[in-house]
Amino acid sequence: MDKPKRLHSIENMDLWGPWESGDVMFTKTGYWSFTPEQANSYIGCWLFLHRHQTAPAHFAGKIVDFRVHDSGRYEGRIVFNVEREEGLEGLITTSDNWNRWWKSAQGFPS
Repeated sequence: MDKPKRLHSIENMDLWGPWESGDVMFTKTGYWSFTPEQANSYIGCWLFLHRHQTAPAHFAGKIVDFRVHDSGRYEGRIVFNVEREEGLEGLITTSDNWNRWWKSAQGFPS
């Protein structure tokens, strides 16, 4: 199976912000219940965060890295490092093929 090109996720708790490096071009988003293997397969993919399945993306960017959170309430959860791409925000995706809170897709929207 080909590597997905896009990951659409429901993110309505505002669990995103500046990456630890402080570089304003990068944003962290988490705390996702993917396995490290799944997370690794999304490196290089476009990430679109939506408030619900039919809402336009309120955040978009390319996944460049991830880490496994190592303490507290979200221990073991995945935190993505994303290079933000404001020009892609507002994308609306179809309501089909969602796996409750996420879906992946092969193509890139035009």
